[in-house]
Amino acid sequence: MRDVVAVLDEAGFTAQTTTARGLGTVAVRPCLGVVVSYAVAGSVRALRRRCGTVWLDAVDSWLLVDRSGLRAGHPLYAARVLRDAATLATMPRPDLVTWISAADRAEDRGTVRGRRRLVLPGRPDAPVLQPSTAPAGRLLMAGDWSYAPNRDGLAWFVDLCLPLLEDILQGVDWSIVLHGPHAPALPWRFRNAGYVADESELYQVGDVHLAPVAHGAGVKRKVLSPLLAGLPVVTTPAGAHGLKKHPLLDVAAEPAVFAALTAARLRGRAGVAQPPPAGAVVDADDSEAVLAWLASVADRCPCGGSR
Repeated sequence: MRDVVAVLDEAGFTAQTTTARGLGTVAVRPCLGVVVSYAVAGSVRALRRRCGTVWLDAVDSWLLVDRSGLRAGHPLYAARVLRDAATLATMPRPDLVTWISAADRAEDRGTVRGRRRLVLPGRPDAPVLQPSTAPAGRLLMAGDWSYAPNRDGLAWFVDLCLPLLEDILQGVDWSIVLHGPHAPALPWRFRNAGYVADESELYQVGDVHLAPVAHGAGVKRKVLSPLLAGLPVVTTPAGAHGLKKHPLLDVAAEPAVFAALTAARLRGRAGVAQPPPAGAVVDADDSEAVLAWLASVADRCPCGGSR
């Protein structure tokens, strides 16, 4: 939602946000309606009745999210597959559909209709790298730990990777800092920092970020943000979804390889890398095309171009 509102602001539109249920309470008749997330694509029909132009920002690939959740053993995704397939098949065709990555767009190519299909990646601000306050090697893991892909990935790391990592790093002083709400009880190696209002604590010289994401789709901010700060990230294939190969990004599906890559990054933590531009990391960016499309919507608007 924040990224979409930022693009609308840049294009000169005034955005009024509401929930799907609150749509009927919106007094004005907008020239553009935007639905954010495939999960509420049912709102496209209601917006089509009220707006001349409709944009669906699907964000992630519904097909990849639901299928990966099923493969991970979560039965609730069975109902979600049926719900999402029916909703997307019967909704009126939006004038524009965007996804957060080209990989997500490709997954949905045969199941999500749209007159124009573009990639609008997330726009996180590049974090400013801070001096280190850690006397020893510091691994960081961030996320909402009530979210199934994060929770499953954390369990995979603790059960399968952590014992291997401790063997490799015998005699090395290091720790793991866990940021985010709803963290479970973990081994002594972990320090649970909880939610932090000042995110600069997450990006210090020498930090190595870990993102053992078990399943899902979309571009993960927990992977992209440290890369934009110039910090190395070790992640899984699901965590690297929607990103290009990059020297700061290590990807491993096997616990032994994940542990070995983590140890190598931790041992080389003294170096400071040049932060890459976002375009060097995300797999596609059609932001300029989206802005041009928004300008054409404003030009066609009966309100005379007032956004």
